[in-house]
Parts: sequence; C-alpha cells; structure tokens
Amino acid sequence: MATSRRRRDQRQRQRHRAADAARRHLVVKAVVERLPVELHADIHHRLDFLRRLAFASICGTLGHMLRQEAPWLILPGKTEEKATAISLADGEKPASLRTSAAMRGHVVIGSSDGWLVTADDQGALRMANPATGAQADLPAISTIPFLAQRGPGGQWFCLDVEPFLQIRFGGPPPPENKDWGLSPPRTSTLTAAQMRQTFYRKVLDHANGRWEMAADIGDAALFIGVNGSLCVSTREHQDIEAGSIYFTDDEVGGACLRHAQGADYQHPSYGEPDDTELRETGVYSLKAGKVTKSIAGHGKHPRWPTAAWFTPSFL
Repeated sequence: MATSRRRRDQRQRQRHRAADAARRHLVVKAVVERLPVELHADIHHRLDFLRRLAFASICGTLGHMLRQEAPWLILPGKTEEKATAISLADGEKPASLRTSAAMRGHVVIGSSDGWLVTADDQGALRMANPATGAQADLPAISTIPFLAQRGPGGQWFCLDVEPFLQIRFGGPPPPENKDWGLSPPRTSTLTAAQMRQTFYRKVLDHANGRWEMAADIGDAALFIGVNGSLCVSTREHQDIEAGSIYFTDDEVGGACLRHAQGADYQHPSYGEPDDTELRETGVYSLKAGKVTKSIAGHGKHPRWPTAAWFTPSFL
C-alpha cells in the first residue's frame, strides 16, 4: 500500500515538473518572439552550438532568419539512445544529443535541409532531425512499381531489372559499368538487410555531372560522405579550412560487416595501418595533396552507425 502511494506521489511530482517546464517555455517563447530580428541574430551568434539549438527552438518561424550553421558531424554514441555531434565551426567540441527512434541502429543514407534519411535492417526508410528530435516515416520502398517485397515478414525484395535500368541509366547500363555485365538478369533479389548495404545510395547527376581533377577550389570547402556532398564558403565560416575536403567513410557494406562481427570501435585489426581513423573521417588538403588531420574525437566513438554530415535546421 505504501509502495503504491509512493509511486503515485512520484508520478504526480513528475507531472508538476513537466507542467512547470512547459509554462516557463511559453513565457520565454513569448518574450523572445517580441525581440527585434537583428537582436535574435546577435544572440544566436554569441551562443555555443548546443545553446543555439535551444534558442532557435523557441524562435518559431523567425528561426529561418538566424545565421546558417556550418556542417555538423553526427557520430554514434556509446548507446543507441545517444549520438555525438561535432560542430566544426565551434572548435570541434563534441556534444551529446538524444536520438529519436528513426536514428537508433539506422544507417544514414541522405540528408537535406537539416533532415537525415535513415534505413533500418528491414529496408524501411525514415526521416529524423537531430537538432529538434522530430521524426517521420517515409513511404515503403515497395511502393515503387518495379520493386516488390516478398516472403514472411517481408524478408526479401525482388527487383524487376529492366524498368530499374531504364530509370537508372535511361536504357542498358554503359559498358564500363561492370556490376550488371553484358546481359543483365531479368530479376534481382536482395534481403531486407542488403537494401541499405547495396541498393540505397546518395544522389549523383549522371547525365550532366562528372568528376574532375582539381588542385584549387578557392575559398570553398567540400564535405563528402555516404549521405551526399555539399560545398561551403569559408568566408562565412572562418573555422573551416579553405581548399580542403572534409570526408567520412562511405562504405556502408563494410560497416555492416564490422557491426555483425562485433567490431564497432576504431581499433585497427592486425595488418591495418595505424592511420585507419585518419583515413575514415578527416580533412584532405588539395594544396598539400594529403590528409592533414582527423576529426577530433572520432577514434573514440563506435564505427556503427556510420558517421554523416548534416547542416542543422531548427524548423
């Protein structure tokens, strides 16, 4: 009887604390929304990146007026409930973020406007905003006409190859593409887990875009990884190194194998060079023609899920 009363009292105290926090949030929000826009920007500029998150979360629709963030690196935490974020424009200081269900154990396969697109081991796609904790389900991949989910529990995906190649290449694959061979099969079957290992990939414009060698990109910096690529002006973000390429490991298949084998931390195995961490997440200088440094703290974090770049959005 006494135990039930204590539990009831505890739940009541928790509800009171939550209600008090909600009231304080509304009061602060009402005050902040009355501030001039230029004062919003000045306050935002003076805060460290986690406090910028808290401030922007109460700015409402005025959040889009705040200074655009430089790319952040999202890394796995010690548990699935936590992720580590590193802001390169804030001295690479790591901070802990609480993850949503759309991030726990999922692989990041894309990012846009502050949202991450993630995939689980059943091939399901979701969206997550690490800055705000918001999440959303995406339509099932089997809604695409040439891809059908089969088997008990949807364990298999059957791909009708001809219409897929029409969308992928506009016809038969080019001769230099060795993955499909001279005579592509009529169908291809993948397990649910293989969808995020081999089928899902970041976008490139094969019709108009191409890779070119370059030794100088001016005052710009490139961020590349498994989930896409973006270009940032170092004039606006002076802590970013001009003429450099910031990169993360984009081998999702290899990461999945390491995870299955229980090798989730950055300890080089026998025969691996000691610069494994440097090569997987680091900075490449075009002028020097070599990797100049690793991203602070990456070697201390698990390899799973794979690290990804994203530009925070607070809306």
